[in-house]
Amino acid sequence: MTRVVLDAAAYRALTKSLDAAAARDAARALVEGDGRRGLRGAASPFALWSLLADVAASVAPPARGERAPSEQARERAHERAGRARVALAACAIHAAKDRGAPGTHPFLLLDDPESRLCAALGLQAPPGLAAWNEYLASLAAELAEEPTQERAQRLAAPLAHVGERARSIAEDYADEMQDAVLGAYDAASDRWDWTDAMTDDARQQALAGPLAPEPYERAPEGAIGEPLLLDVLRRDPLLRAVAVRRAARAHRLVAGAATGATDAATMLRAGETVDAEAEPTLDEAACVAEVFPAGLTLAREVLRRVIAGDLEMAGRAARRWLWDLHVALGLRDERGVTGAPPLIDAVAGVPGMESIDAYRHAAGA
Repeated sequence: MTRVVLDAAAYRALTKSLDAAAARDAARALVEGDGRRGLRGAASPFALWSLLADVAASVAPPARGERAPSEQARERAHERAGRARVALAACAIHAAKDRGAPGTHPFLLLDDPESRLCAALGLQAPPGLAAWNEYLASLAAELAEEPTQERAQRLAAPLAHVGERARSIAEDYADEMQDAVLGAYDAASDRWDWTDAMTDDARQQALAGPLAPEPYERAPEGAIGEPLLLDVLRRDPLLRAVAVRRAARAHRLVAGAATGATDAATMLRAGETVDAEAEPTLDEAACVAEVFPAGLTLAREVLRRVIAGDLEMAGRAARRWLWDLHVALGLRDERGVTGAPPLIDAVAGVPGMESIDAYRHAAGA
């Protein structure tokens, strides 16, 4: 059966305004609909992480150096945490593994996107990533079983740990997207022979507009007869920028793990220092684009919208949908479902991806 993976925003949308019992019923309806279509729910560790981070914000003290939140901010955090707890209860039903399957949690759990990314490039994924996934799933299972504020409060210490790591990794997601913006302009500089006389607006419009055909006489040496995906990457600065930054991420993770770092955020920071001079090859970028077609296509469209000024990267709202984008970036042959409005706006025409509303309609739920 083909696995179907919902991001955190999709689970939030599915369970909006529902209590835990109704949320579980909604998840069971999806399971029935999935079965009729040859689908089966599976959980991305990054979806669990995003939901747990929402819960953590309601019980964990402010991070060192941060001011205490206002009363209004605390109320919003408690509201988001309540929705996240109910969403976890639904996820435990929708993405349940077979009865009697080994493990200490109820989830049919996918490998995380970071481990899959390393494997796609033939790199050894740091073992700490898989251990962290199991930790997230076990913590999510405790909240899914009893999705109450009281249970969350009893789990305040591990939730604070999860929330702290989430803040660090979310900033790295934003940095990767900003690097992709710069990479897209750099990749396009040769493509269009930009000059100092070309205005910033003209550069932006050229990059965010439709992909122009490559003139035959300007085809790079060795391009004739090369694999189609390599040719596409040469002509498409947006897709190339996203794929290159993903490949660079894998190398940073592996280099950072070699320094003794045990969590992804620390690995990435350490890896950037150790592996600062290494730049992924175009072949590696093509490998990433081939293994993760849905996520790369979606990320390309998101990048186009950021460059066009249609999508804002600053602020906490962007950090939330970046989590959901990274769930999609980890999909291989699974189907993805998003509930994040910026991704729903961008998902049309992305094979293997759909909105939560379209998914529910098809499931008859």
